[in-house]
Amino acid sequence: MRSIMLLLLALYTSSAAHRVPPISHTRRAILTSAVAAASVPQQPAAADVASTLDLKLSATGVKWAELRAAPPTGATPEKGQEITIDYMMTRRAGAKIYSTVDSKVPFSWTLGDGTVIEGLELAVLGGGDLPPLKVGGARRVVVPQALAYGRDRGFFNAEGGAPTEIRRLNPVPPDFVWRDAQGDAVNAYLRFKYIYLDEMALDQPDLILDISLRAAGAPAAAAAAPPAPTIAQAPPAAPEPPPAPVAASPPPAVPPAMRSAADEQVALQLETLQKELRALEAAEANAAKYGNPGGGFSSSGLESLKNELAALQAAQ
Repeated sequence: MRSIMLLLLALYTSSAAHRVPPISHTRRAILTSAVAAASVPQQPAAADVASTLDLKLSATGVKWAELRAAPPTGATPEKGQEITIDYMMTRRAGAKIYSTVDSKVPFSWTLGDGTVIEGLELAVLGGGDLPPLKVGGARRVVVPQALAYGRDRGFFNAEGGAPTEIRRLNPVPPDFVWRDAQGDAVNAYLRFKYIYLDEMALDQPDLILDISLRAAGAPAAAAAAPPAPTIAQAPPAAPEPPPAPVAASPPPAVPPAMRSAADEQVALQLETLQKELRALEAAEANAAKYGNPGGGFSSSGLESLKNELAALQAAQ
């Protein structure tokens, strides 16, 4: 009997040694806090804040959001007025294409002159429930294809030809090379061309523009009046004004009469090259206007385009 009692006592002691201790209030509190923290959604990082903008859809079809409020004294632009903006162009759900801040060449045009895409005009002038952009303000707009560079005609359209009609409107990024976050060189014009000037692409992605409206150029401060000239000191001659830029001669027109499909193909290539050349020459002129001749543009690319154009003209 004694041996049985000793055996039962040994078994009880062994089971008590392996018994799991109860969870204390402190450990229970730690586990509860961990579960609660895991269920709280993470806040976006600072770099992701721009992607969480509350974009509003206007009646014009343009989505927009304010990036910076204009000062109370900011003027409202009107049609017929020449304005200057800085802009960054990005493909919807894609990579950056170009920024005037990088090239140090702002973009200027006269409101209502028909030279820029409708989406940009609406972003500045406003329309419907989209208010105008005042001087000093900045906003982001998402422009659909119909208000940007192309018109979707579809593959099986009654007009025939390419499914997308390309509209040669500004702004067109210049032949400017910049480097992305990985250090790779990016040609702004070529990236833009492959996305928005491809007439064989059925759909163009929406265009994102971050726009900042600059104030009109203020006159330079008046210099202190020079001392009155004496007899021995004649006033200096006024500097001669710089020579007016010589307008580039327009390229020769494409012959209207086409005899074969090969002739039509050559004529189409010639017309495309002529438009690209005019766009690059206009970009260089705009860069020189703002005191940044060259503006980071690739002169070799421009010369290559001219040589290709001359070869096609010679072939005709």
